[in-house]
Amino acid sequence: MIVDPFITLGECSSVLVAAGELDISATCWLGEATSQAAETSPDLTLDLSAVTFMDCAALGTLLRTRRELRRRGGVLTLRSPHRSVLTLLRLTSLENAFPIVGMLPA
Repeated sequence: MIVDPFITLGECSSVLVAAGELDISATCWLGEATSQAAETSPDLTLDLSAVTFMDCAALGTLLRTRRELRRRGGVLTLRSPHRSVLTLLRLTSLENAFPIVGMLPA
């Protein structure tokens, strides 16, 4: 189990909770954590409610995770992404690339 300031596994093995800033320095941890969580279940929910910023490097990690899960017949769902994460998805034309649940209030 990977535990660091950015990422912890939740109670359910298919839920990964991220916090803080997901930038290039967090992509290694994010990639390891998503890979480990994806091994336990074909579907993975990434809880982004405590993420305040995400850059394109972290988005690339999510796209790789999405591709790997799809290859196995699974889905990567984003839960409660911060407005800044939604803006990044919109700016990169990826707002429909992931199922999104539990929107945070504006």
